[in-house]
Order: sequence, then C-alpha cells, then structure tokens
Amino acid sequence: MTDYSTPPELNPVDLWHQTDKTQEQLAEIFDVHPTTFARWCNGTRKPSLAYRRRAAELAHQLLSRQ
Repeated sequence: MTDYSTPPELNPVDLWHQTDKTQEQLAEIFDVHPTTFARWCNGTRKPSLAYRRRAAELAHQLLSRQ
C-alpha cells in the first residue's frame, strides 16, 4: 500500500541535473552552504530525507517554469 501522505523523494543532485540552476543557486534555494551542496554532488555526503523531500517539492515548481 502506498503512503500518499509522505511526499516522494528526489535527490537534490538529480534536481540540479534537471534544471538550469547552478550548484550555488540550488544551495541558496535549499538554504545550505555551497560546500554542502557540492559534497552532495560529489558523493561525499548524502542529503537527509528532509532535503530529498524538499527537492521533490521544488522539482515540480522549477521544472514547470522551464
């Protein structure tokens, strides 16, 4: 059974690849330091569940504007 009360997850790095935003711009959107976002991108760190959920929410907004 699918839980529809929980938003889907999307890695913020996937969002970066799908948009025309820079890492710095997305770091600002996610309210994280650019180094944190860069570490997500190079695989040294993994974004938390909260950031993955936020990425899913942002994906709809950002991708619908393109």
